[in-house]
Amino acid sequence: MDCNAFGFEVAKNIGLEVYPRDSDELVGATKYHIDCGGFATEEAALLEGENLRQKLRLLNGVLDLGLNIPITDSVTGSISDAVKNGAKERGGVILDPRSGLSSIPDDGLHFELVNSGILRVTPSDPLFLFDAVRDIWDLEFKFDTKAEDVLKLLNLSSIEKAPKLKFLTAYLALEQLITIKKRSEGAQNLITSFIKQTNASDIPENEKASLVGSLSNLKSGSFSGAFKTFSKSIETPKKIQGYSPENLASKCIELRNKIAHKLEITKDIDINIITKGVREMTFGLLWSKYNFPDLSVYRPADSVSSEKFETRLL
Repeated sequence: MDCNAFGFEVAKNIGLEVYPRDSDELVGATKYHIDCGGFATEEAALLEGENLRQKLRLLNGVLDLGLNIPITDSVTGSISDAVKNGAKERGGVILDPRSGLSSIPDDGLHFELVNSGILRVTPSDPLFLFDAVRDIWDLEFKFDTKAEDVLKLLNLSSIEKAPKLKFLTAYLALEQLITIKKRSEGAQNLITSFIKQTNASDIPENEKASLVGSLSNLKSGSFSGAFKTFSKSIETPKKIQGYSPENLASKCIELRNKIAHKLEITKDIDINIITKGVREMTFGLLWSKYNFPDLSVYRPADSVSSEKFETRLL
């Protein structure tokens, strides 16, 4: 956007103001300050801030936007006392640079000093994200610890540039949602007998402990087996990124094993397509397990710009 700020209403009485942190205009920015004022209490302000952060993280994961949305709140730098005192003498307050969510007095006298460098790829229509936030603002998403971990991993996958790591992070997110069942009672009894034989053997203690640990883990099935079983249960959609669910699971397991064992990844394995398939499968399972409400959002194409270094006040 060829301007230095814009306002956007996402709900009744909730209006956001968006400012660039590392550019004079929004079109050149890669970091943003999102402001929302007029709250009666700090608690109310932080509550809506968390709501906004949750919606942005959810959309970032769903759309694979590559946005870095902080999940922790911290001060990222320190401004000298001389600068702060100079601002104070003029009736203002200079705040240390920060990341994440924070609440400050809504008096127009508080400013944050920001240092930044830039290299960017941006959406051709940046308003689409706030359109999406507005569309899902009133939808309820209740995340337990497992769902939070899945969303964190998908957000990490979104900003990862290396294709292998992007895939592995998305694959790990899927692992959190698929239940690995215990083997049959007969199989577990057989493994127990192997453990007893191992403990009774005269092999070195460190080797014995290693074998017992490995044998104990065998009492549960493998993730690859559970993944294949899960994929066979998927009736819709019939195709995910061009693969049947069962075929996609096989491709994922093959790719994961090749990366883990440092084997050559052949040309018939498209890491980017498989990663997109993993993400779709993960979100489908997440929505199914937690009964999240349906959402539909639009994402436009991207555009590209250049770099610089600046210091500014927000």
